[in-house]
Amino acid sequence: MAEKSSHIEQFGIQPIPKELRNVSRFDLFSIILNFLVNPGMILIGGEAVVLGDLSPLGAFFAEVLGILGASSIYTIMATVGVGYGIPGQVASRSMFG
Repeated sequence: MAEKSSHIEQFGIQPIPKELRNVSRFDLFSIILNFLVNPGMILIGGEAVVLGDLSPLGAFFAEVLGILGASSIYTIMATVGVGYGIPGQVASRSMFG
């Protein structure tokens, strides 16, 4: 019988044993920040400048504040899941129905 790979998810939605939990808030913040800073978000700021709604500096600060606000909320939600060893969606399902 073939041996299971260590690179494939083994637990699904089951809690991860405490000795295998090694993710920090910085790791979660980095993952979420890389997801939020993308060409689509940059284009939204560029459109605000082209349409005359914001100056380039105003668009930059709007993007930065929006990304920091969203990533901080996402990091809090993800930390709940890491604390219990389950995905954030599963950990927060009782709060959101």
